[in-house]
Amino acid sequence: MQARPVSLYVLCFITLGWLTSTAAAQGGPWPHRSGPENNVLAEFRIPRDGSDILLPVHIAGRTFPFALDTGCSTTAFDASLRPLLGQTLGFADEPAHAGICHVEYCRAPQVSVGTLAMPPGTPVAVLDMRAYRDRSAHCRSAHRDFYGLIGLDFLRQFVLDFDFDRGRLAFLRRPPVSAGFAIPMLASAYQYAVPMKVAGINGWQPFIVDFGTRGALAVRHDLLDTLARRGFACDTGTFFSADASGWHQFRAARLARLGLGGWGIIDAPVIGSAFNCLGLELFEDLRLTLDFPGERLFLKPRGAAGLWDSPSPRWTSAAP
Repeated sequence: MQARPVSLYVLCFITLGWLTSTAAAQGGPWPHRSGPENNVLAEFRIPRDGSDILLPVHIAGRTFPFALDTGCSTTAFDASLRPLLGQTLGFADEPAHAGICHVEYCRAPQVSVGTLAMPPGTPVAVLDMRAYRDRSAHCRSAHRDFYGLIGLDFLRQFVLDFDFDRGRLAFLRRPPVSAGFAIPMLASAYQYAVPMKVAGINGWQPFIVDFGTRGALAVRHDLLDTLARRGFACDTGTFFSADASGWHQFRAARLARLGLGGWGIIDAPVIGSAFNCLGLELFEDLRLTLDFPGERLFLKPRGAAGLWDSPSPRWTSAAP
């Protein structure tokens, strides 16, 4: 994969299920004690089902909901907010999951995510996100606009602790003691990935940790073709959805088995894509911690169960 100055190939697939009434309070502050002795920098309410996470972004005295996107290397603003931003730095055509999107880069003024500030003048991306909003209007859940993506340029300085049981996302200084099983992440300037075993393929396959990906998993088209020929994947149909480049038809399939750390994932639903990606929905039955500074991903079963009891995908105690 080619290195890019600021890659936006995963500015896409904000999951179709926008906030339901049970998650209407997501993005709001979660009470906590602050101070140098406390590990918690900020906390937010999030949906309990692993669906999209919207956080409050403050700019020019106004507040807008932005989606948290660990697969986006640069924080991105909707084109409607361009008047609030600074000088243009340049333009580029960037790959998305199914097409090419035209992106402007410019400098941001003072911006903060909740109480966490970005340095003034931070380079950010600007792109037209109307396709996302058009798509969300077709969903069964309530329509909800969003105005940007919170990318790795901001997130990589923190430890993110996702507690879906409590509906809580915490920005931490260091991983909690009870974070669970650690899996090393493969870090670059533009992405974080984890090595996975895919039944039917020799060796390890890197999967980008991309919480902007629709659903649980995305798999490269060539890899999906190979798995189908070898009997380790089956197509389940196609569907229309939007990424940063517009509307496209996507391939849906199921994989026989994958391995992450010491565990296996059986009968996993996937979409065909230009990239291998892990979406947030994959972890909705786990306690998940992303330690970006330490380049580790921590997993822990939710609740008292020793294994996960998720209908799709299904987790087991052994990798392939």
